[in-house]
Amino acid sequence: HTTTAASTVDRIIEQFPEGQQAQIRTMLGGALKGVVAQNLLKLKSGKGRCAALELLIVNPAISNLIREGKTFQIPSMMQAGKKYGMQLLPDVLMDLVISGKVTPEEAFSKAADKAGFKKKLNKQGYKIKLEGAEAVLYQD
Repeated sequence: HTTTAASTVDRIIEQFPEGQQAQIRTMLGGALKGVVAQNLLKLKSGKGRCAALELLIVNPAISNLIREGKTFQIPSMMQAGKKYGMQLLPDVLMDLVISGKVTPEEAFSKAADKAGFKKKLNKQGYKIKLEGAEAVLYQD
């Protein structure tokens, strides 16, 4: 029940009593090889869904962040680790919008950082505004 790789790591650690979490972070930092966080989005065609996959490949730097309880820094390490196959959810969502597979509104609804993703959409020429609980596309 998580949407990002970093929140998945946090959720695993939080399942243990507070007194054991430091030990779990150490064990997880040494054993974890990767995390795939999947979000399903409705296709623009209305016929089915597609997966937006955030991929974390654990390297020594990521292991250290997990052990030290600094999982909030994982996304920036993932950004730097793109050349190793890591993918951040906002980038995957934007690729799905640009390729025409999903609507900007659908991608926006799955973004963990709404403000950051709205800026990303704006840079690509998509304008999103909120109407109640719905995000709608508009033109200037």
